[in-house]
Amino acid sequence: MDFLAVFYVPSFCRIAVPGDIPAGIAFFRTGLEGAERPGETDSAVLALEEAFAARLPFSPGEARAALAEMLALGRDRAGAGVLLQQAAQERWRLSSREEQDRGERAALERFSRTGDFAPRAPDFEAVPDLRGILTACHKTFLLAQALEKDQAEMADLAGRALRGERSLGAIFGEEEREAPPLPDVLASTGDAPPWRIILDAALPFMPEEARLFTADSHMAREMQDAGMLRPLPADLAVRCAGWPEETLAGLLLAEIPAWRLVGRRFLPPDRPWLARRLEVLAARPAGGWPDIPKPGRER
Repeated sequence: MDFLAVFYVPSFCRIAVPGDIPAGIAFFRTGLEGAERPGETDSAVLALEEAFAARLPFSPGEARAALAEMLALGRDRAGAGVLLQQAAQERWRLSSREEQDRGERAALERFSRTGDFAPRAPDFEAVPDLRGILTACHKTFLLAQALEKDQAEMADLAGRALRGERSLGAIFGEEEREAPPLPDVLASTGDAPPWRIILDAALPFMPEEARLFTADSHMAREMQDAGMLRPLPADLAVRCAGWPEETLAGLLLAEIPAWRLVGRRFLPPDRPWLARRLEVLAARPAGGWPDIPKPGRER
């Protein structure tokens, strides 16, 4: 596997990520970007992002129209955050409770026979409304990116206001006061797009060889609390040798079925892409890891 095949989650651009992240990290596309991401020169990264974008169901024009329609609707429903939650609920919904029960029973029967909840060969042809599901995923992406952009603009305005206040204080000879912290654009709390919603929407389009990397404190701590993370194996640490030393020092790894990572209790019959086993590299949160990883719980 090409180690350059690493996507960042949950943000859509480097400017929204707190601090520095390693070179060679790709970002999820939404179909609204140009053919090349500004500032990115790594051809392997651009190729990975293009492979992701090529699987999106909307053309750029359709994506722009869909986003405009959703945002217009959102103005009557308290904004993009509410619509994002609704899109996630619709995407997660199975056609009926009876179908959900049938899927769970099948998963339990499979586990009793094989010891694995996931089928060995995901069958995309068996999905009855694949286009509808992928469309809902793409809409979720568009809303999440729009919400992240709004938060970035709010953080920029807050920074400008703070700098203006300091300038006025200096003019009038006031002593410099301790500045309040600026908003964390990336933090997956409050109105920010929940990382599980973004990841669940991304997985149908993500190339099979891709890994994930996150420096999001909220995501990392939730994974740690769930016992998903463990120390980085020596062979993988060697392949990360070019990463910044401070990133490597606190890096942990999760190897886990995608359906569990996104919060499912079993593999849904209409989401075969959740059968894949994901590798997730998580950087140490700013306040450190809460405890020592618990080996054996990541499966």
